[in-house]
Amino acid sequence: MARIIGGIGTSHVPTIGMAYDKGKQNDPAWAPLFAGYEPRTTLPV
Repeated sequence: MARIIGGIGTSHVPTIGMAYDKGKQNDPAWAPLFAGYEPRTTLPV
């Protein structure tokens, strides 16, 4: 049996896709949102 180790969900918001496509991940207005999608570097044991 598989063990679920993580997951993420986001509502469909076209504006987020537009910001990503235009490289706005580091823009002060968008950075807090995109910071929430950064991958973990370690897994819990």
